[in-house]
Amino acid sequence: MDKWYQNAVMYGIDIDVFKDSNGDGIGDFRGAAEKLDYLADLGVNCLWLLPYFYSPGKDNGYDIADYLLINPCFGSTDDFVEFLQEAEKRSMRVIIDLVVNHTSDEHPWFKAARYNKHSEFYNYYLWRDKPPNDKEENVFKKEESSTWKYDELNNQYYYHKYYHFEPNLNFKNPQVRDEVERIMQYWMGFGIAGFRIDAATHLFDQFDDGKKPTGAEVMNEFYEYMTKWRKDAVLLAEADVELDQIERYIGDGDRMHMLFNFLMNNWLFLSLARKDAQPVIKGLKALPDTPKTVVWVNFIRNLDELDLEQLSEEERAEVFEAFAPNPKMQIYGRGIRRRAATMLQGHPARLKMAFNLLFAMPGAPMIVYGDEIGMGDNLIYPQREAVRTPMQWDDSENGGFSSADKERIRVQPINHGVFGYKDVNVAEQLKDEQSLLMTIRRFIAVRKDFDIIGHGKPKILKIDDAAVLGLKYENEKTELLIFINFSGEQKVFEQKFDFRNYKSILEDDPYGAQQNNNALALRAYGYRWLARIK
Repeated sequence: MDKWYQNAVMYGIDIDVFKDSNGDGIGDFRGAAEKLDYLADLGVNCLWLLPYFYSPGKDNGYDIADYLLINPCFGSTDDFVEFLQEAEKRSMRVIIDLVVNHTSDEHPWFKAARYNKHSEFYNYYLWRDKPPNDKEENVFKKEESSTWKYDELNNQYYYHKYYHFEPNLNFKNPQVRDEVERIMQYWMGFGIAGFRIDAATHLFDQFDDGKKPTGAEVMNEFYEYMTKWRKDAVLLAEADVELDQIERYIGDGDRMHMLFNFLMNNWLFLSLARKDAQPVIKGLKALPDTPKTVVWVNFIRNLDELDLEQLSEEERAEVFEAFAPNPKMQIYGRGIRRRAATMLQGHPARLKMAFNLLFAMPGAPMIVYGDEIGMGDNLIYPQREAVRTPMQWDDSENGGFSSADKERIRVQPINHGVFGYKDVNVAEQLKDEQSLLMTIRRFIAVRKDFDIIGHGKPKILKIDDAAVLGLKYENEKTELLIFINFSGEQKVFEQKFDFRNYKSILEDDPYGAQQNNNALALRAYGYRWLARIK
């Protein structure tokens, strides 16, 4: 199998807010295609598309009413095909969201199930005459008081782990699994290179009853079906679970190819809050070994909340105090609805250090649209919408996102404060070699040169300063040393390396000739990558 994903540099796009090509105030595939050269220059080689399917739009497209139909506001099927073709010309693969934990309550399957208990679609969903007494928490517990909703037409309750307008599918039903496989086959026919399994954690909870099939068997089934049609396609799991649950998603490398590294994301923000490398170090030591075909996907932020549920209550409180002291910045009691740049107060050196850490982690790095320029958030919008404002391309009206009148744009571009599009935009940062955008370009170029990071496991170097992280990646040809300072103070430390034998590959600013064989200096929030060819 082609393990291209081990060295993927991923970029998440919400088509709705990326680039509007026709002035209707809504992003579309033609607009996204116009920006593929920008992404190619950035160094991206894998695009992750958030849902673009036909949807009532009550949950940012995650409430799907037709899995095989493109939402017409994003363009036509021809526009989608042209986008894929243009991405392929630039050596970019495209993976898409597979949102099959639930459907919209406006999906034809659910409508048929409601109207007729004898319909074949009735058992596509989970129905009960009375809800159980276990008081299971809804994911959106502050907005949904239960996971069961009474349906007057059916005179029964249906199960919904998320919003009440998103009834869960019944994966115990083999017909439902057949439908999912048909969806996968349909989109692979267009050239899609894989699927992000949305809500993978909850998707397989219904298999925890000890009966056949097990969740593992279903994951194996999807893996085998997909790779039968396309050998190099991948499955990426959104599985925010504890350490002892990781194995169920990877097995022997025959379930998921990639897993979002929520655990490391939690430890990373605890380290940033404490200005201390130790949580990241502890996390790297704790992460389980994976089969050679399985890769972690590391990220600073996704386009949901920063979910901190893998931290203890005390640790979560530390991160809240550092990055979300105002309750309106928090969400669901466990997360933060802010972008990285606002959490780090736009501090250039600290932002660059955080992204340098991202590219130093074992696995594949993923950034979401706008983070490469340090876009902010807008807390006037509810829940997760705060971090899903339009991409800021330049300082023209609407930040270059759309030529539409302001009133036609559903979510307004940020147009005020230090994160407004007049100051934070792609065009300005392309002119400045020291900007966050140009710095991340360099990070990506170097990361692609050192594929040992993608499928390697670093040795953690012992350093007598809690604020400094030291990693060593090594294979038969190359030795790569990475040092990162989490603190706002300069650090000098010694190691058992003759640093004169190493070439500087990346550094926050030039450090000049090495004056001491074994001592290394790092500026506040500094980083240094040193390499030696054997």
